[in-house]
Amino acid sequence: MRLVVYGFVVLLFCLVGPAAAQDAKAEKAAARAAEVRQKVKSLGTGEKVRISVDLSGGGDFKGYLSEANDASFTVVGKNSQSRTFAYTEVRRVTKKSDYSKGMIAAIAGAAAGGIVALLILLKAASD
Repeated sequence: MRLVVYGFVVLLFCLVGPAAAQDAKAEKAAARAAEVRQKVKSLGTGEKVRISVDLSGGGDFKGYLSEANDASFTVVGKNSQSRTFAYTEVRRVTKKSDYSKGMIAAIAGAAAGGIVALLILLKAASD
């Protein structure tokens, strides 16, 4: 009798364990989809809204956000190639800056050079 009870308990854990794990995965995916939907809605749409879409299955797509609704959003990439994504298939959406890292470094370098030149001129004028 004990063997039957132990066998039943083991069988119960084997059946309930994977189901609970699937529920947890589904809840996590739904939360991620809601987060992506909120991010997309906060960005707005238009050619100036440059984004990068990281997909749950791997890969990414870059372009501007042309359209967004409650179920999906559309991104137009290079060569006017558009692609519509369901929120559930997206891992993350990030807004791209209008400036590249190189441009930001060049501006910062020019500003630093200007400050150094100004300090040298001020030092020379005070002597």
